[in-house]
Amino acid sequence: NLVQISGRYYWVDVTWGDPVFTNSDIQMIDYNYLCVSDAQLLKTHVLDHGIRMSNYQSEQVFTYPSCTDESLNYFRLSGSWFDQYDAATVSAYLTDRFSSGEHTADLKFADDDSYQQAVQDLLEGGRLRSVLSRCYPGGCTYRYTTDEAADYIRIETSE
Repeated sequence: NLVQISGRYYWVDVTWGDPVFTNSDIQMIDYNYLCVSDAQLLKTHVLDHGIRMSNYQSEQVFTYPSCTDESLNYFRLSGSWFDQYDAATVSAYLTDRFSSGEHTADLKFADDDSYQQAVQDLLEGGRLRSVLSRCYPGGCTYRYTTDEAADYIRIETSE
């Protein structure tokens, strides 16, 4: 869906916001497509510009305004958007979240390179375990989900 808010256009895929069960017992609302730009949406979606006239013919009739603004993106508003991967900044964000009693943390990266750096350092390199050991001195269990197409990581903890 294309929405206009305060004169700016954004994409919203409401079907992704429906809390559903995936291949596990994790039920979550997916905010990856809430008020996003063309750049974010077109990583995983294809816009349809036409109307199917028959099984063999489609007429290209739709045009869309550019969606370039990211200021109302859910992750920007929630403070979980990262323009680049910086280990100290991301570690501080995670420490703040988990030390304040939260049990989930979303990490949304602006580009593929930043996302890949986060995966390598946080998840594969052990930085996440180090952060969690400081937040939960008595120990905790955790799990994470990743969405490479959306440059997104979600971390969930329990004591």
